[in-house]
Amino acid sequence: MKKENKKILLKQIILPVLMMLLITILSSISTTKVIGYIKLHLRIFVDFRNFIEQKLHIFLSLYQVYNLLHIPFFAIVGFLWMQFFSKRFPDNKKTILYTLIVSLSFSLLDEFHQFFVPGRDASAADLRLDLIGVCLGICVCLIFNKFARKNRNPVIDN
Repeated sequence: MKKENKKILLKQIILPVLMMLLITILSSISTTKVIGYIKLHLRIFVDFRNFIEQKLHIFLSLYQVYNLLHIPFFAIVGFLWMQFFSKRFPDNKKTILYTLIVSLSFSLLDEFHQFFVPGRDASAADLRLDLIGVCLGICVCLIFNKFARKNRNPVIDN
């Protein structure tokens, strides 16, 4: 591989890897500490929970609201891996397959990692939320790329 191609590859792979690193760091923090931080500093989650309870009469704990963060975090992971693989494979099926393999493998590893973190636990529900997020990220990327091709502007450029 040419030196310039290695630089481009490194530049393109850094965003999805950094996002996965951020998720790993966040999943290393005890749930109790995270919930405490949310209560003190991220009032929007408390307000969201209160809105759901008042308007929809669905009672959620702050932990359940916090758990929903798996969806946007893994949507970003799915989106970034789709962008990475779409530069290598013109076929959307291969791009989607590789994105699912990498993203869901990371999700499994992250849940395994949480099994050993005090104050955290591994959960099949988290894996489902991660899968929903990855699929959402894939769909958003496909839509963005479709519009980008129409306008001849890629979403994420080299």
